[in-house]
Amino acid sequence: MSIRRLLVAAHGDSLACDSNVSASASRIRASMWELRPENVAGIVARTGMSRETIRCALKELSEAGWVIVARSKGTRSRMVWPVFPRRVEEAIVGELEGEMERAPNIGEWLMRAFCDIIVGSANYVDLSRPPWLRNLVTKARLEVDREYVKLKVGLECQGDRHYRSSGSVEDDRALAEQQLRDSQKIAQCTRHGVRLVEVTAANLKRDVMVTKLKTLLPMTAYATAQNSPLIDALDIIGQDYITSVVRQ
Repeated sequence: MSIRRLLVAAHGDSLACDSNVSASASRIRASMWELRPENVAGIVARTGMSRETIRCALKELSEAGWVIVARSKGTRSRMVWPVFPRRVEEAIVGELEGEMERAPNIGEWLMRAFCDIIVGSANYVDLSRPPWLRNLVTKARLEVDREYVKLKVGLECQGDRHYRSSGSVEDDRALAEQQLRDSQKIAQCTRHGVRLVEVTAANLKRDVMVTKLKTLLPMTAYATAQNSPLIDALDIIGQDYITSVVRQ
């Protein structure tokens, strides 16, 4: 589970029903649903629309809060950063708790939620089992919490069971087996050119996640956004989760 469903719904419902946005502007913004920034020339080439149509559409979208248009540092090129209007973010925040309550693992849910909003790619598989990723002892297939397939990056949320035992013989054995699987995942991912990123509970804050991922994956405007209701809400949930883990 992740918040991708909520983000897709925001594009399908809130954007399509925004009376301040024309059909052509809505079409342009909908095509940027992954939230990956793009320069104006790229949008012109991809959509086949005229520069004047694009210019007018971006003006509408900017005024309605659906994009931020800014010049790239040191160039004359203008970058278009897809975002959500504040009212749309607040509506998404209103549904976060219900999504989180249904998640089987809060840490994994948080990791995916942060990735959904700060990483500009939806080309991923959750609970991915690449055919080459297997337990070398049992031959059972191993799983990665999220794999950005084309970008060759995997993410693993590492809970306490990966590091800590209660001290019983049974728990010690389970910990040793878990750490063996973790080591095998790292080795096999490295062999196949996949960078495996381990995410702990302490990492589940926006700024920490950005630091871990910004050199590996494309970032959205939300990697640095200030006063974002959605980022603020996820950071609060993340801090509460970190505190609960520390108390255990």
